[in-house]
Amino acid sequence: MDFVVEAQAIELRLGEKKIYKNLTLAIPRKGCTVLLGPSGTGKSTLLRLLSGQLLSHGSLQLSGTLNIDGSDATKVMRGAAPSLVEQKADLLMANVWEALVGEWSRRGELTQLQQKAQLAQILESWGQAELLNYIGQPMLSLASEQRKRVAIVRKALRKAPLLMIDEPTANMKPEDAERVVHLVKKISLERPVLVVTHHLKQAREMADHIV
Repeated sequence: MDFVVEAQAIELRLGEKKIYKNLTLAIPRKGCTVLLGPSGTGKSTLLRLLSGQLLSHGSLQLSGTLNIDGSDATKVMRGAAPSLVEQKADLLMANVWEALVGEWSRRGELTQLQQKAQLAQILESWGQAELLNYIGQPMLSLASEQRKRVAIVRKALRKAPLLMIDEPTANMKPEDAERVVHLVKKISLERPVLVVTHHLKQAREMADHIV
């Protein structure tokens, strides 16, 4: 099997706090991988490590082998780092259009008319055409579940080797969570996705692989 992330014997400290000892992990290059585990075991920290956020931490001590898309990520994050949708990713300062396309890798190659046409095609293929109805509205006007889907689409449009999502359905009603799960599954048909969740039923619905 081909892997987008391969970690061997990772040891991680932040100051005096040891986070990982001998962590070994592999994330397949296809499908959705769900990361399960109790609170406080370092799941969100792992996402921040893989995204490159922790690499500039002043008290970081990191050893072991960590390859992302074929590059050594323990030294310098080369190329495009994995995209991370954090648990609180509301994008409240933007309208819906800017929130959706703000990190789109192809945006600079396209005219605005081409952007709108291609975005419509992408949203349709992911089952999110409804979001086109809110393009000119402020993000604050959307329901929290809609804002979460916009945040996921935004990061998915960025050219990155891996899309990571931290607790995508936290505090959602079942019907709202189902729409988010559907989006994650659609995206995972095209690129690798790593999801942290505590919800076992949703994990079974999303996951091609479970860690």
